[in-house]
Amino acid sequence: SPLLVAVYGVMALAEARRVLKQNPELLRQLSLAIRERLRAVGPRGGPRVEFEAVVADVAHANALARQLPWGGWRLRFSLGFRGRPRAFLWASRFSTSFARLLGNVTVDVEYVPAGGAERDFEEIRPCRAVALEQFHGFVMPALVQLAQDFGAGGGEAA
Repeated sequence: SPLLVAVYGVMALAEARRVLKQNPELLRQLSLAIRERLRAVGPRGGPRVEFEAVVADVAHANALARQLPWGGWRLRFSLGFRGRPRAFLWASRFSTSFARLLGNVTVDVEYVPAGGAERDFEEIRPCRAVALEQFHGFVMPALVQLAQDFGAGGGEAA
């Protein structure tokens, strides 16, 4: 229950405060480690991307996915959102870091029938939402590589 989680959270914070008060050197070491990690990660809030660039990347991913031979099925990519859209858009006018607390833009990956099969309904296999960082860091490079491997060879690995 949420109340139990809150109680455990308060107890954990109280214990952490007690330990850090007894050992100030530990607090200094933790602070240095956190600062070093943040420096290694890069700019606050992650990389900045323009909305138009994300839309173009999703369209490119769909074009690449149409070229891949997956037995009558293909991947379909679309922009999604997790969280509270109105609050996110309002907060993004002031601070992207604050806006990310209220939600984030994702790329939804769906497994759909390939081609223009005539059906009364569209069958969709399980959908997965990936963060923009995952989409640009893993999904797009993998799609590009697969398209290179399968694209020119008529469906066979080159």
